[in-house]
Amino acid sequence: MRFIKFSFLLVLFNLSAAHSLERFTSKECLNADYEIKIERAGMLFGLIKNNLTIEKQGCLISLKKDKLIPVQWNIDVCREPVHLKKESKVSGQEVIKKKKTCTENPDDDFCEYTKDVLGIMQDDGLIFASGDRDRLESDHGKTYCSFLLMKHYLRKDEVFSRYQEEVINLFGKESEVSTPKPSLPSESPALPSPAEVPTTNGNF
Repeated sequence: MRFIKFSFLLVLFNLSAAHSLERFTSKECLNADYEIKIERAGMLFGLIKNNLTIEKQGCLISLKKDKLIPVQWNIDVCREPVHLKKESKVSGQEVIKKKKTCTENPDDDFCEYTKDVLGIMQDDGLIFASGDRDRLESDHGKTYCSFLLMKHYLRKDEVFSRYQEEVINLFGKESEVSTPKPSLPSESPALPSPAEVPTTNGNF
């Protein structure tokens, strides 16, 4: 009786652990709303901050980089044509539209700005954000979600929609949800039925 109770509790624990390790889906990422601020020490012994603020409202992702001159990037991953907007006190607002693939024209302004934006997301966001990358409850998960959306939109020309049942898979060939299979209690091997037991006629 104790073994049955232990086995039942073990199954519940494994199922709970498997559920807690589920990665966010592409649809959850696209529909999420959040705002996070990632702070780290900058130049002059940390007197000049190097902060990154990521704000996401559905399809619209805004990045604000606070350094010497604050710069803000706005990317709407559900809007055509593929483009991004840059705002600063020096240059005002710029709208940069994608004309060709970056493989064909790597020196194009759009390709240069895309490289800058994704570089900021990696160097100031993914490296320093805290928490679990695969959980939208953590800063790292929110940063990773935004990074994937921006990469698919800016690099692969994939325009998203919140009104479609199926959302573009952000994880490529990987499964939408990475859930480990729960391990069940081991069972004793079944004994063969009498019909399966070979019979002998006295000959060896």
